[in-house]
Amino acid sequence: MYTLWCDILVNLESRIKVSIEDAMRKSHDFGHSLNGAEYSITALLNEYELPRALNSDLNVTLDSFNEFKYFHNMFFRSEEYKDDEEIQNLLLENLANSLNLYSDNLEKLNVALVDYCNVDKTYVGSEEFDYSLFILNAISKQTKSAYSYLTGSSYGHNLSAPLGSIIKQMSLSLKDLIISKNITVEYNIENDLSINYNGNVSDLSPLMSLTRAIKNDDLVYDSLLNLLKNAVEASPENDVVQFSLNYNSDFEKVKFGIANHGTIDLSNPEDILNEGITVGKDDGNGYGTSNARSNMKSLDGDLKLNYRNVKGRDKVILLGHFDPQYSNQ
Repeated sequence: MYTLWCDILVNLESRIKVSIEDAMRKSHDFGHSLNGAEYSITALLNEYELPRALNSDLNVTLDSFNEFKYFHNMFFRSEEYKDDEEIQNLLLENLANSLNLYSDNLEKLNVALVDYCNVDKTYVGSEEFDYSLFILNAISKQTKSAYSYLTGSSYGHNLSAPLGSIIKQMSLSLKDLIISKNITVEYNIENDLSINYNGNVSDLSPLMSLTRAIKNDDLVYDSLLNLLKNAVEASPENDVVQFSLNYNSDFEKVKFGIANHGTIDLSNPEDILNEGITVGKDDGNGYGTSNARSNMKSLDGDLKLNYRNVKGRDKVILLGHFDPQYSNQ
């Protein structure tokens, strides 16, 4: 992995305006860090009995690392596109965003590990366990720096992200919940990509074909993740949640729908779009759906409710839209 990352920085030298010597120096440090992170995550998964939620965070981070390697391989197997600057730039953007996603997951993982160690000190003091935590914390900071270096952006600034990456990461985050309730999420995207996802990660591979980039990806990801999570939680076990998404040819408007069976026990069902209103789960704070609606509005879109009885069962359908290229900067 070290030599591959070295090649990235050297080959991008003209685009990011750094010297080859500087690229070599940075790639040397970061290349070894990539290997160290993969080793540390694998060790924590295989050698320690950690809580299920923490194992889920570890798996999500490892999956995002593998996604970064996937886009890396795409970038260097694109000889046929070497004269097509538009495609090369798209591949580069996918590469940078997959690195940023991996970096974000590392950061969240480190927070979860610290919280765990504050509560359960079973492994604290073990040389290998402590070293793995040290490595992951150090690499989290290095990945942020490497991302900024690669894109020329300031620390912590997000580029747009590929649509497929957003949906895949959202699905991975909900993997344990979906499995625990034996839920199937039916994805229907632009009428030509259908996936039935019940926690099997390999089923998500076709999502990588969705390379159209979405700006403000953090808002879109947080919103769709929250809405889909609510739908899965509110659904009966062994049921189906439907997620549909389509967009126009110019990619100026994205429409989505999330549908699940469940009852809204309110005199006015549309109140679930307002702050402080929650139904269908005991630990809801009533802000997830309203925040998602606010996010859609901030992206020149909206979120609405269609609540009806279908074949004798109550069905909750949330319909939203947003501008994937909208920028208020």
